[in-house]
Amino acid sequence: MAPIVSLLLLLLAHLASRMLALCLRTKRKLSPAEQQLASEIKDLLRQAGSLTTPSTFAKAAKLKRIAVAKERELVQLRHSHGKEQDWPFLWHILNPNVLQVLVYAILVYRYWGSPLLTIPSQSIYPLDSTISWRTAALQNNGAVKIGILPWLLVCSRVCIFLAKKAIS
Repeated sequence: MAPIVSLLLLLLAHLASRMLALCLRTKRKLSPAEQQLASEIKDLLRQAGSLTTPSTFAKAAKLKRIAVAKERELVQLRHSHGKEQDWPFLWHILNPNVLQVLVYAILVYRYWGSPLLTIPSQSIYPLDSTISWRTAALQNNGAVKIGILPWLLVCSRVCIFLAKKAIS
C-alpha cells in the first residue's frame, strides 16, 4: 500500500506543479508597447522573407538587422517590466516546487529505514544491494527489500514523464 500511496502523492504534486506553471505562462499579458514592438518585428520579418531575389538581398538583410535590433529592445522592455513583477511571479513559480519538496520530505521521514516493498532478488540481480539502500538487504527467501530513496528516485522519473504526457 505504501508504494502506491507514495506514487500517487508524487504524481499529484508533479501534476499540480505543471498545471500551475502552465496557467502562469498563459496569464502573462503583454503591455501595449510590447505588443506594438512584437507586431513591428513580425511585419519586418514578413517583408524580409518576401524579398528573396538576389537584387533585393541587401534590403532583406537591412530589414532583418532592424528586426534583430527591435527584438533586443523588446527583451530589454520585458526585462524592465519583469523586475516590477518579480515577487508575485517567483512566489507562484516556487510554490509548486515547495509542495514537491514537502511531499518528498514527508515520505522520506515516514518511511526511512523501513522497506516499502519486497521483490525477488533474481529480477534485479546486480543492483540488489544498491536498491535496498538503508534497509536489510536480503531476507531468508532471497527477496530484496526496497527502501524509500530508490523508490522515490524511480517514482519521480515516472511522475515527471506522466505529468508531461498528461499536461502538454
